[in-house]
Amino acid sequence: APTVATSAEGNTLPLSITNDMKIFQSTNAKRSLFVLAIFLFSLQFILFLLNANAQKEDKGGENGSDNIIIIDDNGGNFNQTIGSLSPIISPYEPVKKLALICILHMDKLFAKRAILREYYQLTKTTDVDIVFVLGRPTKEYEKMVQSEMNQFKDIIVLDIEENLENGKTLDMFEYVAKRFGRNSTENVRYDIVMKADDDSFIMLRPLARYLRTLKTKELYGGVLMGVGGQDPTYFMQGRGYFLSWDLVEWIPTSDFPRKHIRGYEDANVGRWIIHYGLKSERWVQLDTFIDIRLTNVKESTLLIHPVKDSKTWIELAEEARKLGLFE
Repeated sequence: APTVATSAEGNTLPLSITNDMKIFQSTNAKRSLFVLAIFLFSLQFILFLLNANAQKEDKGGENGSDNIIIIDDNGGNFNQTIGSLSPIISPYEPVKKLALICILHMDKLFAKRAILREYYQLTKTTDVDIVFVLGRPTKEYEKMVQSEMNQFKDIIVLDIEENLENGKTLDMFEYVAKRFGRNSTENVRYDIVMKADDDSFIMLRPLARYLRTLKTKELYGGVLMGVGGQDPTYFMQGRGYFLSWDLVEWIPTSDFPRKHIRGYEDANVGRWIIHYGLKSERWVQLDTFIDIRLTNVKESTLLIHPVKDSKTWIELAEEARKLGLFE
């Protein structure tokens, strides 16, 4: 297991974050373009919910519930679900993209997804795609999830019971590896796959600029942590970590990950990577993925965690707008 972490350029990086307890305060510009965008999108979202409920009533309640599109282990119905990433099956050379960011999410969190989706649409970059990854929706929400999938095409629904620490991350990586692997007929490929929490505020364009500087082979990046006990390990904290495609593609070929899925998902990913034998210099420690409770936001910040409420999210988005990230 690695005892130090370095940047991709080989420079030793600190393994702890500062104890500065000053919480970042952003200017609350009430008339900013982003707040206006959020207002308009909220109105659109309300109309979406009304439309979804109307569709549910029109189709006769439970009898229409079988129409929900569920992604199975073989990747069925993928184009109907996140077709905006890969709208057609192409006979030509696949499009190469930098990264796929997978945000683990739950069926009922429609409003949260609406805010995240609006922000990431405003700051998107063409070589990075973002999807929300859900387990099977409950009957209460499956019609609304179906409508949301059809409208936004940025949701992956895994054919598993919703969970956080019982294998969902592994199912996500296995699905992505199969869907975009070398034998896939999809017309897009990714160099990096990133897992992120839904309370992680990602500075999308600066993150993309940083990722483009890396050699995307045998790469594991994030905030390095360690746990002791009977099964000690090093790992990248779950707020946000990324793997190069070769590691993603390795995961479903090994039986080791499936034997190590219970408990903290981020620690388990670290165990998988140690088992793989990744060299310590390819563990890329980032002090730019910050804990807002402990560290001030800086111009170099790439990810802020935890952002639990909409007010703080909008304030941070306004700060991002001032930095020119919406242009």
